[in-house]
Amino acid sequence: MLERQLVYAVRPALNVATCNMVYGNMVNDAIWYLPHHAVVQPQKAGKVRVVFDCPAKFKGTSLNDKLLCGPDFNNNLVGVLIRFKEQPIAIVSDIREMLHQV
Repeated sequence: MLERQLVYAVRPALNVATCNMVYGNMVNDAIWYLPHHAVVQPQKAGKVRVVFDCPAKFKGTSLNDKLLCGPDFNNNLVGVLIRFKEQPIAIVSDIREMLHQV
């Protein structure tokens, strides 16, 4: 049951070709595979979230080792709250789908 839910959760990324399904006989030593697992919250019955294990090491290296750290673009929470008071309308967005396009 959990495996079926995980495949269903990964399917949107498979459809837009940001990832590929790999079976046991397709393993290639020249490619680095990013492991993942399912996370289930009891409060959200039937909803599975895919979590990628970026610090996992394969042949001595991980995805986190290869990423460059840039500047901190996170906004100060106090500044965000003050800006919400400046205008009558606030716009919020969700970056859920962007996270799978690393």
